[in-house]
Amino acid sequence: MAWNMNDLSVFVAVISNKSITAAANKLGIQKSTISRSLERLESHLHVRLIERNNRNIRPTSDGQRLYEELLPTLDKLDSIYREFMGGGASGNINISTTIAFSREIISPALFNFTDENPNITLNIKSTTGYMDFYHDNIDIAIKLGASSPSDCYAKKLFTVQLCWYCSPAYLEKHPEVADASYSELTRHIRFVHSQENYPDKFKLKESDAALDLNTLPGVNVLEDVLMIRDAIISGSGVGLLPDVYCNTHVSKGRLIKIAPQLLVSPHVDVLAIYPGNSRLSSKLALVLSFLEKAVAAYLAHSSGETK
Repeated sequence: MAWNMNDLSVFVAVISNKSITAAANKLGIQKSTISRSLERLESHLHVRLIERNNRNIRPTSDGQRLYEELLPTLDKLDSIYREFMGGGASGNINISTTIAFSREIISPALFNFTDENPNITLNIKSTTGYMDFYHDNIDIAIKLGASSPSDCYAKKLFTVQLCWYCSPAYLEKHPEVADASYSELTRHIRFVHSQENYPDKFKLKESDAALDLNTLPGVNVLEDVLMIRDAIISGSGVGLLPDVYCNTHVSKGRLIKIAPQLLVSPHVDVLAIYPGNSRLSSKLALVLSFLEKAVAAYLAHSSGETK
């Protein structure tokens, strides 16, 4: 059976306000429009819904039953409408993120977001691989690289530069690494970073030589770049690490940037990817805004400490 939603809304407004005039004022329509809507609904349902005289109206037993059934349903529809039009935000958001991004950027800001948005439930999956939006039911993915699926939008959050680091203690023991050549530096590399959504190739800008650290003898390949950073801080050789995740440790004297002449390219963009086949919902917009603010706060904090 086809329902006219406007007629149903008019009927509920009349019963709720106990007056055609009051309902007309609330809805911003003419009383004659309300009368025609009620007549049309009664004709469609083949029942009388309202008893009325010159002064009063009251629902019939059928009208009261219809009103009680419709009221929560229309309230729910109104809530859904306000959510999608930006008047409210609730529900689940599934986020796929890199391990480093979740630990360094999301974690410090997470409580404030959940405290301010109690109706939004975050499901965050930290992974080194790329998750499929549809198969894995992902709403937002944090991805490394310059590209995104053709049916998705990409918002750049920040850019990472890869630099060479070691600990002060390691530099004191091996002062030659401060301005070593690449071939000399490789003898001090014990851990390298590799993950599925990392760019395929890096080069040294000066020589245009490809970096293939994975093939170095005795090198351990780790998916978690923060494990490598922590190993380097503890004195385990030299590491090629994202500057964003090292700045704070440089300012505190735990890491030292070395070999500045060995510039590595390309820089790596960190992107927020989300499906582009529908209008941006209010809850998704809130989460994207949260991620941008968390990134801005993290970058401001780390850059302030390195000045």
